[in-house]
Amino acid sequence: MGIAIVIVIAITVWVGIEVLRSREGGISPTLRLAIGIGLIVGSVLGAISGGFMSAQYGHWVGGAATDAGGLPLFHWSRTGGDLRVAHFVGLHAMQGLPLIGWLVRRSPSGRVWVYGAALVWIGVTAAVFIQALQARPLLPL
Repeated sequence: MGIAIVIVIAITVWVGIEVLRSREGGISPTLRLAIGIGLIVGSVLGAISGGFMSAQYGHWVGGAATDAGGLPLFHWSRTGGDLRVAHFVGLHAMQGLPLIGWLVRRSPSGRVWVYGAALVWIGVTAAVFIQALQARPLLPL
C-alpha cells in the first residue's frame, strides 16, 4: 500500500505541475493556478500527515484508543489527539483551493486570494497536526 501511495502522490504532484505549466485556453489563469497549487499542496500535506500517521501505532495520541464515541460521521477522537484530522484537512486542499480559485476567478486580485488561501490552508493543517500531537482533540467531549 505504501508503494502505491507514493506513486499516486508523485503522479498527483506531476499533474499539478503540468496544470501550472499549461497555457491552453478555456480556463481562467486564476482557476488554473488554484487547481495546480491545490493538487501540489494537497498531495504534500496529505503525504506528510499520512506518512507520520503510518509510522505510529495508530492515529490516536493520548485519550482512548478507540473510535467509539468519536465525532459523528468522522469518528475523530473526542478524548485525545487524532492525526486523521490533519490528514483530512491537508488532502482536501485539492478540492478547497480550486473552489476558492473558481470563486475569485474574475477578481483582479484573484491570484493573491489563491496564494493567501494556500498559506492559510497550510497553516490550519499544521495547527490541527500540532494540536493532535499535543493529545488535544479537535472538539473535546
